[in-house]
Amino acid sequence: MPTYVYKCRADGYVKEVLHRIGYSTGVTCDCGELMHRVPQAPLVNWGGLPPHREHEVGPAARDLIDNYDRNREAYIAKQEQRGKYLRE
Repeated sequence: MPTYVYKCRADGYVKEVLHRIGYSTGVTCDCGELMHRVPQAPLVNWGGLPPHREHEVGPAARDLIDNYDRNREAYIAKQEQRGKYLRE
């Protein structure tokens, strides 16, 4: 189960609460006020690479990035052949 951070609107008290994702009951502060969930940055797995080295991607991903326009045109042509894609 994930840990969420809640903050009291009245006095700024911060509390970490462990509960399931679909938890619908509000979390109350010790002062009795309803607390709101503080947005947290998600944890990202960069495939073993630190975030500042994202230019070092694998060869397949590099091919997709470098040939995006050509790959997209090939995809659109294939879909047009099948009658599933209409060009605007």
